Amino acid sequence: VAMSIILFAVELIKLISLYNKGRKAKDGAWTIIETGKKHSPFSIFNYAFVESKDQYTAEQWNIILTHEQLHSMAFHFVDLLIVQAARIVFWFHPLVYLYQRRIMLLHEYQADKVSAVQVKQYGQFLIEQAMLQRAPAVSHSFNYSPVKSRIVMLTRKSSALAKSKLLLVVPLTLICLLLF
Repeated sequence: VAMSIILFAVELIKLISLYNKGRKAKDGAWTIIETGKKHSPFSIFNYAFVESKDQYTAEQWNIILTHEQLHSMAFHFVDLLIVQAARIVFWFHPLVYLYQRRIMLLHEYQADKVSAVQVKQYGQFLIEQAMLQRAPAVSHSFNYSPVKSRIVMLTRKSSALAKSKLLLVVPLTLICLLLF
C-alpha cells in the first residue's frame, strides 16, 4: 500500500511540476500548458498539456483538442482516480491492473471514435504520437494504448450481425442470474 501511494504521489508531483513550470495560455474553454518537455499531448479536465503548440499544424491541433475534449466531457479523469485508489487498496489483486488497462483502452477508443473524422490522417497522427514519452498515469494520453488496436478499431465497420449479437446479452444475463 505504501509503495502504491508513493508511486501515485510521484505521478501527481510530476503533473504539478509540469503545470507550475509550463507556459499557460487560454484557447476557448481550454487552458493550454506548454511544458517544453517531450511527451505526447494529454489532459486533465480542461487543462491540455503539450510540449509546444507550435509543433502541431492547425489540423493536428484540432484533432488533439477534439480528442481531449471528449475525455473531459466524459469525466474520464474521475474513472482514472477511482482506478488509482483501487490499485492502492487492492495492490495485491491482479484484476485491478487488468481493469486499469482495459478502462484506459476503452476511454481511448471512445475518444478516437469521436476525433477520427479522417481515419487515415488520424491513424498517421497516432503513430507519430506513439513515439513520444508517456504522460502521467492520472491523465489520458494519445500514446497510452496500443496504436495498432486503436487503428483497427477506427477502421473496423460494424456489421448487422455483430449489432444483433448485442440483443442476446440481456436474455443470456438473465438466464445466468436465474441459474446461479
